[in-house]
Amino acid sequence: HERLVDLCGSRLVQDVVSFVNRSFQLDTLLLLPERAAASYEEHCAVFEALSAGDGTKAAQGMRQNIENAHKAMLARLPALGKQGGRLKPPDFS
Repeated sequence: HERLVDLCGSRLVQDVVSFVNRSFQLDTLLLLPERAAASYEEHCAVFEALSAGDGTKAAQGMRQNIENAHKAMLARLPALGKQGGRLKPPDFS
């Protein structure tokens, strides 16, 4: 993750990712049995898209990875997903 953030060259992206890393250890998602294998496959797809120079496909893959991780977190923390909870689904529009 850090290498990709560095390569993007955007200070805003670097700041956002740094904030997320301080707020939540993303590696803990891999402890969820339903996420480990799926996350690996999602990351491989992003890497393949980047290797092929397909930024659009890589971005779609990252969006899917983030959305799937978000759903997995909410499934484990159902109270946060209720109306008025602090976590909201990512908005990629």
